[in-house]
Amino acid sequence: MKKGIYCVCRSIYNHRFGRVRMVLFSLLFPIPILAIDNSSEINGIESQKQLETILNRNVDGVLQKKRVTGKVIDEKGEVIIGANVLEKGTTNGVITDIDGNFAIEVDDNSILQVSFIGYVTTEVKVKNAGSFTIRLKEDSEILDEVVVVGYGTQKKVNLTGAVAAVNVDEKISSRSLSNVSSGLSGLIPGLSVQGNTSMAGKDGASLQIRGLGTVNNADPLVVVDGMPDIDLNRINMADVESISVLKDAASASIYGSRAANGVILITTRTGQKGKTSINFNASYAFEDPMKTYEFMADYPRSLTLEQRIGAESNTRENLIFKDGTIDQWMALGMIDPLRYPNTNWTDIIMRNASKQNYTVSATGGNDKSNFFLSVGVMDQKGLQICNDYTRYNTRFNFDYNLFNNVKVGARFDGNWSDFSYSWADGFSEGGSGGSDFMHSVAGVTPYDPETGRYGGAMAYGEDILAFNPYAIFLNAKNTETVQQMNGNLFMDWKVFKGFTAHVDYSLSYHHSFKKQASMPTGKAYNFQSESEIGRYWVPDEAPIKNDYATNYKTQFNARANYETTIANNHHLNVMFVYSEEYWKARNLGAYRNDRIHESTSEIGAALTNVYGNGGGSSSEALRSYVGRFDYNAYDRYLFQFNFRVDGSSK
Repeated sequence: MKKGIYCVCRSIYNHRFGRVRMVLFSLLFPIPILAIDNSSEINGIESQKQLETILNRNVDGVLQKKRVTGKVIDEKGEVIIGANVLEKGTTNGVITDIDGNFAIEVDDNSILQVSFIGYVTTEVKVKNAGSFTIRLKEDSEILDEVVVVGYGTQKKVNLTGAVAAVNVDEKISSRSLSNVSSGLSGLIPGLSVQGNTSMAGKDGASLQIRGLGTVNNADPLVVVDGMPDIDLNRINMADVESISVLKDAASASIYGSRAANGVILITTRTGQKGKTSINFNASYAFEDPMKTYEFMADYPRSLTLEQRIGAESNTRENLIFKDGTIDQWMALGMIDPLRYPNTNWTDIIMRNASKQNYTVSATGGNDKSNFFLSVGVMDQKGLQICNDYTRYNTRFNFDYNLFNNVKVGARFDGNWSDFSYSWADGFSEGGSGGSDFMHSVAGVTPYDPETGRYGGAMAYGEDILAFNPYAIFLNAKNTETVQQMNGNLFMDWKVFKGFTAHVDYSLSYHHSFKKQASMPTGKAYNFQSESEIGRYWVPDEAPIKNDYATNYKTQFNARANYETTIANNHHLNVMFVYSEEYWKARNLGAYRNDRIHESTSEIGAALTNVYGNGGGSSSEALRSYVGRFDYNAYDRYLFQFNFRVDGSSK
């Protein structure tokens, strides 16, 4: 294209819409127009020659392109189909065709970036050359990277399904996290991590793989060290070594219908060869709500707003809240806060939350054996008063080479947690009757330590259901203690070249005890009239409840795997698994009303006038046959076939 210099209007470039106006001008007249972003260059022009120099320099950089061709091959000289060829620093790029060839128009001084999965990215300077032969080197780290899949491992480069994996390093595990599900946020593409509540002990995130797949339970299956149905929120993040996510049906189908929403595979740390090393990891974090609704603690103002709303459909004498009530509250609110309070319930109920994590671990080993041992504690204070959670974790992983071709090992972990709260739903009882934070008004006194009374509605016309959350949060006593243990014994036997047998037996035990022993508060109190209001925050006959739940699961797996290579370029891998799983659950609950004294909290310290109990048990078994066939030809053509047959006792 021939270069040309034409009239440039300085006022156009000085205007903030100058670039758009120049583009429109170039559309109307078939002449080369170049918009220069640096208006200081235009403003500094003193002669026609300077203008020509600036425009010619910019025209050279924009209009002069050259066509570059080439071929991309590997170290063996074979063409690479679908390699990415990109002009560095731009979005200008192409891919190689079936013969490994490419053609692209780039600037004279540009740099080409050539990349392909499994190869090291290579950069080539264009300069004066017009044709290239670019040789890519294999990335040995990527090619040899192994990821955990269902019932085994595979090289990442040979995967046929959608599998994402992440190795948990110190940067991830050292974060102050209360559970593993929250720690997955932003680590794995396609995995949606959404927090549901900020309550200590219940802040586990909701996980979805590739969006919502059903209107029912959309949670993925969680498998920890080969054991399905483990609560990943009870695992210490510092014990996790790697996490794999099976996203599609091709990769998750090996776990059957339970994997309809995907699978999350978690592998815990094992011992490392070398001298015994001891690590200590500690973190302390503060938590504050990022955004909260500002509570209107000015009670007279809120009553005035209610008046204005009511005035739209009522005469002034028929308004619920009278002028005298508002004036009296404004006058006495700062003098007598007990009878004329302006309570900010957010300040009363909320607090600065904290989270502490401490983990001590030891690892070591030699050619014969290795071990990993860890002990951890996590202490969490919730944003609400009387909401605390403490969890203790321990783990022991051990591997031992019994013979040259036989390895045995054990996996053991346990955890204990104590959870205390007022409401299971946080700021709401989950029912009706005004027991909700949203029913709180500033005209209620939280508590009077002299009389031991909890305040209620006092203003004339105020709803009797006006709520006192402090009375509930302080006296609704709910605790939950959970103990969990998981154990696994396994043996790997290399029978002969290419053939491996694996046997393992796992046991998971879970026990929980929930206790409700709310302290009676008496009736709500009106400090102005010094009289009781007909509403209880916690009634005198509040029951004492005990609920026990115990369940255990056993699992037996026997796996055979055969791998061989035919004619150097054809790799076969065949796997067969026989699996049995058994669940047993039992629960028992009881309650009594009419405690002997309001301070008692044991069920035996209540009368038998009103009582109840119940319980039950259930069991289930699953027998499965699982198989997988992998074929890899020339490290280029991949085929995988999975099957699973389940027989259930349901």
